Formats: sequence, structure tokens, C-alpha cells
Amino acid sequence: VDDRCQIELGEILSASQALSITVMALDKNCGIIAHMNDVKRSAMSGSAEAMDVSCDRSGLMKGLRMVAAKLSGQPVPPDVLPPPPPPPPPVVARPPSRLHISSVRVSSELPSPKNYNAARNAIDGRPDTWWGEGAGGDGIGEWIEASLGRQAEIREVRLIPGYQKSLPDKFGDRWLLNNRLRKVRVELDDGSSFVAELSDRKGFHSIAIPSGNFSRSVRIVILEVFPGYNQKGERIQDSGIAEIQILGVE
Repeated sequence: VDDRCQIELGEILSASQALSITVMALDKNCGIIAHMNDVKRSAMSGSAEAMDVSCDRSGLMKGLRMVAAKLSGQPVPPDVLPPPPPPPPPVVARPPSRLHISSVRVSSELPSPKNYNAARNAIDGRPDTWWGEGAGGDGIGEWIEASLGRQAEIREVRLIPGYQKSLPDKFGDRWLLNNRLRKVRVELDDGSSFVAELSDRKGFHSIAIPSGNFSRSVRIVILEVFPGYNQKGERIQDSGIAEIQILGVE
């Protein structure tokens, strides 16, 4: 035993507190644990530790200063505090991409030769074909549902809200001949829904879906329409969708 570490018995009896310090080697650094004991009551009156400090002289001295500050109830000097942990790497959100639609089903379908109004036309990649609903009136409440075949986070729904076809015949521009969708409701299978108003123009219309909405299918319900007229000014009440695309993250 090093004589410098010995304390005379009389000094122990006259002392009110005794401090014991343990220095231990950790995986790469060292740890210091200190206990303050009440000599007269033979009970521990306080403890403190400084873990993961460097094992060299400078590191151990910083650890002892940290322990001393904690035992005395004083703020730990900033120069002996361990460096803060590095921030976690940023979470990079995956950009949405076009999801594969495995099948579609509809509330109704307007009978026609050669399936001109078939539901599958809405996912054939051609803007000059369409799904035409077969209910009476303007088709309010009719719907088309696209199935993804697996769950995905839905971020965006794109649709062409009418029959985007024109021929040099007596019907002319089918876009103006038939109704165009003015307002729709997008429904997901978790019960969430989103209402969107569309403008009366050809091409794709985009409906943004807030992040965090997951679904295996997307249903589009007709709520309002822009009215269609033939060349004689007579109302044509057929509604439908030429094309549907769904963007999201799988």
C-alpha cells in the first residue's frame, strides 16, 4: 500500500465524511464512481459518476472534477462535460412513384358495342378511351375503384375527368358532348376521404393526398359535373373518366 494513501486512525475518527473512488476500465475509455459515506452513521450520503472518460491523465482529471461538482451540488464545468452525441442522420423521404393498378371495378357501366365505356379503359394508358358510368342522370354518386393489390402510401391521384376524344363525325368532340367531372371524392380503404374540385379542361388533373395515408385501393366518387351538350344544344348526361394514375410509396 502506498503510504501517501494511508490515513491515521485518529483522523478517520475525527472525520465526518469519507470519500471512496473507484476507477474502472470500460470498453475503450474509463469510468469513475465516487461514494460519500457518513462515518458516524455508517451510511452513504451521496454518490456520483463520470462514465466514458479518457483513461489518460487529462481525461481522468476531467472525470474527477465532474464527480466533485456533482457531489458538491455545483454545476459541472462546461470544459469537462463530454461532447454531445452526433445528430442522427437526416431521414430522407422516398419520392412517390407511379403505382401499378392491378384491376378496377365500378358501380355501373354504360352498355356499348366493343366496350367503348368499359371500366378497364380508365387504366389502359390511352387518354382517348374512357369508363362511362351507366346510371341514370348525371351519374352523381357513381364510382370507379382502382385496386393496387398491396398496401401503399398514397400521395397523389391523377385523372382525366371526361371523354378526351374527338372525331370528324356527327358527335364531334366527345369532351364537350359528355359531362366532365367538376367535383370528386377520393376514398381510401382506411376510411379517409378527400374532396377535390376540378377545372373544365382536358388533360390530367392532380389531387394531392397528405402523407401518412395507406391503402390497398383508391375509389373516386362523382359529386358534381360540368354538363355536356350535343351539337343541337341538347343535354347529354353521361359521365366518366378517361384515365387514372396513382402515385405513392410502397
